[in-house]
Amino acid sequence: MKTKNIFKMLAMALLMPAMLLTTACSSDDDAIVNNEPTAKKGYTIPVTVNVTREGDEAANSRITRATYNESTMKLSFSSGDKLFVIGAHNDAGLFGGTLTYDGGTTFSGTITTKNPYSGTAAALFSSAETVAASLLPNDYGTYGYFSITENKGYNAELAYNNNNAFATTKALAVEQFCMEWAGSYSDGFELSPCNAILNFTITGLTPSTEVTATLTDGGSLTISGNVTTDGSGNATFAVAVPYGTNLNSLSLTVGGNAIVLGSGSKTLVSGKIYNINRSAVDLPEGALPGKFAINAGGHKVRFSQGNLQAVIADGGPTNTYNYAASSWQFAEHQWDFIGNAAGNTSFAAGSTVDLFGWVGYTAAYNTYGLCTFVTNNNNQVTSHSYYGSNSASETLRNDWGTLAISNGGNTANSGWRTLTSSEWDYLFNTRSGATVKGTSNVRYTLATINTNNGSGGVRGAILFPDGVTIANGEATSWGALNSVSQWNDATKCTTTQWTALAAKGCVFLPITGYRSGTTVEQATYVGHYWSSTPANNEETKAIRLMFSNQLLFLSNIGDYRCNGHAVRLVKDVE
Repeated sequence: MKTKNIFKMLAMALLMPAMLLTTACSSDDDAIVNNEPTAKKGYTIPVTVNVTREGDEAANSRITRATYNESTMKLSFSSGDKLFVIGAHNDAGLFGGTLTYDGGTTFSGTITTKNPYSGTAAALFSSAETVAASLLPNDYGTYGYFSITENKGYNAELAYNNNNAFATTKALAVEQFCMEWAGSYSDGFELSPCNAILNFTITGLTPSTEVTATLTDGGSLTISGNVTTDGSGNATFAVAVPYGTNLNSLSLTVGGNAIVLGSGSKTLVSGKIYNINRSAVDLPEGALPGKFAINAGGHKVRFSQGNLQAVIADGGPTNTYNYAASSWQFAEHQWDFIGNAAGNTSFAAGSTVDLFGWVGYTAAYNTYGLCTFVTNNNNQVTSHSYYGSNSASETLRNDWGTLAISNGGNTANSGWRTLTSSEWDYLFNTRSGATVKGTSNVRYTLATINTNNGSGGVRGAILFPDGVTIANGEATSWGALNSVSQWNDATKCTTTQWTALAAKGCVFLPITGYRSGTTVEQATYVGHYWSSTPANNEETKAIRLMFSNQLLFLSNIGDYRCNGHAVRLVKDVE
């Protein structure tokens, strides 16, 4: 086991041997009786010493300690704490011992000196050439982070082992791994912190699975341990690291996933607890963390951060938007939609559209799959020449995967795509889904989110990711699960509650309505989302997802391709 000496600032003192206090020396030492050693091995001195912490007299933001109250941040010692003391004195020679916590700020026991010494312990400490003390938390031996090595009586040394500086909770890490030491004595020892605690929460892992977490600086510092993820795939653990370490120079892996801590330089301060939240997955730009199975083979996807939007470049000929020159983006929030407003209902350069016609590629009209908004004198264009012939030989561009969603470009092969009708069907009706308030295999619920102060909110459907666990209290009220319900009885979430659900990977599909010509219908009652599947034997129709408080249609329900529906893209992940 590789150990490191704890007293960095007292290098010479660290090398000094000091006897670990016992009522009898180790097996090859003679016993000390009434301060008179039978073989001149050492002399004991009774000690009662006052121990405080740096900053006890004032507010102190440095909070690592042997025991602490996380809610009040109150400094405190606890029963079983010990104080390890070593030093050197001109007359007494080397000395050392371990004192036990009595209560208040008092530790007591005996100190052993190499040479005879008739003064008090206070006088010994005050006049010592070097003296240092370090706090040992109760049950420190259980973790093996601190250890005392003994060699013939007073030849004792305190060391720590980085490999054992790993705990499954922040409280345990603070209890067992915080280093507190004093390098001098003045009417007592005043302890100062000399390391930092990193408290990690890592999301995006496989639920209820044991994973290994390793933190290293690529050199002598390597801290590793196992932790079991919770029902939502979150792992929480904490480690102790030396102060002065550059946080962003450390490498962290959890369950084989490399976690980026940051860039540049961030120097860790002694006595600080750093709460660090990271995802175990390198999410594509604009992707949400939840995973959703879309077929019986277990293939999974992640959804985009919001519905697809196009910012229009110009009106084009015959009021046909020039989509080739338009820019693409995702809605900023999952609940955002334009509805019955400009962009969806009128032509203007710079307008934002989120209800799109479903088309095949038609060179004559320079149309791009799923993106054409075509009117002719405000009348619907139903000719299939605009929308593809749906023939076996037709090259359909019926998927947004041909368009890039970053930087407003229209580059092919961005990786985003539209679900097929069978994938939508499996998503809602077949996959295992989540455990919600104790009910397993929950896939969706109709909901109103952002219902702050008991009013308002946005209607839609919440999709629960595979494998997560949702507690009863994570919504204000719950409606039907895996079934449609009346909006008054639907699940309701405040913005705070929805934010917590979204952090677990939940997806929200807002009620969007649909566009017919330049009119948007059902904007607050029905959600319409395209699939990438054309309707069988119907040249002017394609399949869409349609849901409301009374129905859920997923397959074989075609709608005219010229109508505008919402598009929510996915990326394949496994």
